[in-house]
Amino acid sequence: MPTGPLYSPFAIVRATVAVITVRGKFQPVKRLWDTGQAPTATEVTEYLNRRHPEAKRFDAVTGTDATATAVLTWCNEGSAYDNDVYRTALAHVAKAPHVGRGQAFNLLVSAVNAWQRDQARQGRKTAMERARAHSRPQGNKDERITRTLTVEAITPVEGRTYGYQVQARTMVRLVDANSHVYIWAATAATLPTLGQRVWLRGTVKRHGKRLGIVQTELTRCTWKPTT
Repeated sequence: MPTGPLYSPFAIVRATVAVITVRGKFQPVKRLWDTGQAPTATEVTEYLNRRHPEAKRFDAVTGTDATATAVLTWCNEGSAYDNDVYRTALAHVAKAPHVGRGQAFNLLVSAVNAWQRDQARQGRKTAMERARAHSRPQGNKDERITRTLTVEAITPVEGRTYGYQVQARTMVRLVDANSHVYIWAATAATLPTLGQRVWLRGTVKRHGKRLGIVQTELTRCTWKPTT
């Protein structure tokens, strides 16, 4: 049963957007041991009741109304997912006029993280479809090429062993403004971050194809941040 004050779903979701934006992550109720950070639901409750010491910092977050509206629209669409218990439950709670502290409250708080993950998943799917349609081989084998690229994925892979030394490797996937895909099997100690835009210079090792996407594989790369 809900306890304490009642809040509209919009108020709960909007407050959650602010808290997650400031914290940089969603903290589930059941993973307090993980980082020691207070669960997001607890911080949202304190913020809604104006008892949170960082309430003014949360207030300063912009775009919370628009994001909350998008999240609730996504929640309501869950009615069409009869085989998804979580989405169905979210759709039911999102339509309630008011929600108190309890399971329904925590469910709405979790919706922001679920929506963000779904948006990221849809973004990756769209990017793959675009790359599958437009990516073409770039440069010739052994040619040094220079490109302005955006980092799409960073994946650690099994290192190579040289004698008693193991050289760590990371597969970096990048894309240019025309959706051409580049792969760099990096061994550098310093790497760009996911989503970062970089100036990169490398040698074309080969051209390949994976999951229907044409890829230009690069080696001996140097890079620096750019805008």
